[in-house]
Amino acid sequence: QAMYDGKTTLPEFAPKERVRSWLLESWCAPDWTRAPFTPGQATFARFCREGGWDGGRIASVECLSQGAAAWVEVASLNTARQAPGAAAVGDVIFAVGGWNNPQSGIPLSSVEALDLSVGGGGWEQKAPMPTARHSLAVAASGTKLFAVGGYGGIGNSLDTLEIYESATDSWSAAAPMPTARDRLAAAIVGNTLFALGGYNDEGGHLDVVEAYDIEGGSW
Repeated sequence: QAMYDGKTTLPEFAPKERVRSWLLESWCAPDWTRAPFTPGQATFARFCREGGWDGGRIASVECLSQGAAAWVEVASLNTARQAPGAAAVGDVIFAVGGWNNPQSGIPLSSVEALDLSVGGGGWEQKAPMPTARHSLAVAASGTKLFAVGGYGGIGNSLDTLEIYESATDSWSAAAPMPTARDRLAAAIVGNTLFALGGYNDEGGHLDVVEAYDIEGGSW
């Protein structure tokens, strides 16, 4: 899973072997204000990947800072995980859910956070999600994370929306999505959360886009 807190347009498909060259060519564009990846610096755009799969679940975390020519490895996750949700609140990045047991297929509810402004820091456990899941989407607005959709087990695509308040380390339930799905994307524009695409067993790959009014609390 990956997150990006700058502004750009993602390509429709970026094969693994082309990710690095595309990032360096497209994200480090001339009109950006370049900034080095330096612990303690609070304002810079960055792209981070957390966990994943390389023949086994992995815990490593790597970040590419704006203007950099190489990935920088930061502290590893406490729990190796595949298909977590990821988002940032300021300089704090979050790894949300995922799964790490291929035999059971049981998803994780655990949440970890890493403050990139603190050099040498490690991941901290945060309050777990009420609903364990992987292949979810997470988007941030202000001090809140919005965790939407995901996969809760065999044949169980979720319509769940849960909101994490980082200021109080607490979760609350919100109105479910009209369309249950996993492997979706999410983004927030103004006061609207968008849930885009995804997959479920009934509809297969989806082109559905649904919008959640954050202030009104409804889809």
